[in-house]
Amino acid sequence: MIRHSDQPDFASREEIAALLGETAGPPPLSPTADVFDRALRGARSELARTREAPAPATGLPRFFRRELIKLSAAVAVPTALLVALHLSLLGAIPVLLGGVLPEAVIWFVSATYAASSLGWLALAVGTVPFAAHRRALMRGRREP
Repeated sequence: MIRHSDQPDFASREEIAALLGETAGPPPLSPTADVFDRALRGARSELARTREAPAPATGLPRFFRRELIKLSAAVAVPTALLVALHLSLLGAIPVLLGGVLPEAVIWFVSATYAASSLGWLALAVGTVPFAAHRRALMRGRREP
């Protein structure tokens, strides 16, 4: 191994230990018994206070159930008609494309159409609770 004169030699163990002692800093502090006791008393009093507090409200507006029932009833008939329409179109896909495309492609088209139809239908029907919540909030502002 070739050693260059401008490179310093390796430090001894004592020099490394001295450097580590200078850079290590003070040991980490641990809480005293007094600090620990005060924190424990504070936690106990906070827990006792929360046990006596009333249960939190559900967070739903006053007229939410009524609005949800009204909107669900209004959506039920069009949803049933849309499901019937999509099922009839799904049954017509093999008939319409049977002579033009191979059977595997027809199954693929049918499956993608069914998945997209179900997705859009779930998205549309899934907005009903949000609309009911909004209507209940608006109704709660109008009526005391």
